[in-house]
Amino acid sequence: MCRVLDVSRAGYYRWKQRQRVPSPQTLRHRSLLEFLLAEAKRQHGIIGYRKLWREAVEHGFACGKNQVQRLLQACRLSFLCRA
Repeated sequence: MCRVLDVSRAGYYRWKQRQRVPSPQTLRHRSLLEFLLAEAKRQHGIIGYRKLWREAVEHGFACGKNQVQRLLQACRLSFLCRA
């Protein structure tokens, strides 16, 4: 298979190993997303990404508003906003 793909065996197995072990960034995103979903559920879904971000920072997560918004959008989640 390595000959067909024109890659070295070592490169292939390095790539395969990276696919199995999640990166530290992926682990941080997962834990943040778990927190965000739990917090949104606690608020009955009536909370925006800015308030979720504020709650996350207060609970010790190092993240930005845009990161919270991006993670929620990646999960296709949107929450109601009170006007």
